[in-house]
Amino acid sequence: MYNFVVMKNILPILLATVALYSSHAPAFAASPTAASIPAAAGAILAKSGVSFQTTHFGVLFMGYPFLDGERHIDAAVTNNTATVAYANGAEIIFTADTNALYFSFATLPPEVAEYKIELHLSGGLGARGTKWMVAGKFGNLPRDSLDPDSGQILFEGIAHNLTLISPTGAAFAIRFPETENTKTVFKDNREFSRVIYSRASPLPPGASAATFIIPYVTLRAPVEN
Repeated sequence: MYNFVVMKNILPILLATVALYSSHAPAFAASPTAASIPAAAGAILAKSGVSFQTTHFGVLFMGYPFLDGERHIDAAVTNNTATVAYANGAEIIFTADTNALYFSFATLPPEVAEYKIELHLSGGLGARGTKWMVAGKFGNLPRDSLDPDSGQILFEGIAHNLTLISPTGAAFAIRFPETENTKTVFKDNREFSRVIYSRASPLPPGASAATFIIPYVTLRAPVEN
């Protein structure tokens, strides 16, 4: 049986990530210090998916997983738990904690082979000068229009994390289960919807009995001394 437990407290990783970004980007003014304040992102479960309420990045929306390309058909939400149903008979139990999301399969048809998660970012992030980091690569979200050199794709490859950094040093980081052969695409799709971070992963052996954990953390801007 697999238990996909990744680090529940990713604050040290977030601090290191922002420090690394700052060391590679001299024009980036602020970097977190010991005075930086971690704050819960406030994940809210709804019928459509999960919303992360953040101060500096607006509302970040994550839909419930697609199973073999199929969207869920219903979700019954009670407090911090959602029971998510699919037309193929699959059922996922989602739970939101202070700094982590947990999901497991109550029912998993044997023919289901892949799950896909999409995280939608507000298109206004670019106008605020947001930086991003994925798997050690980083850049700016295009401010007003698509970069003619790179087009929509900001990152494509193997990755399990996403970090957003504001010009003031505030940050949001999220980490997904490290499933083998995962394809990650981070693209600026504002022309049609939003900036999207998507991950398509094959379901590994033992998935029907596994708990998948998605930790996340928000870091407020450093406090001026």
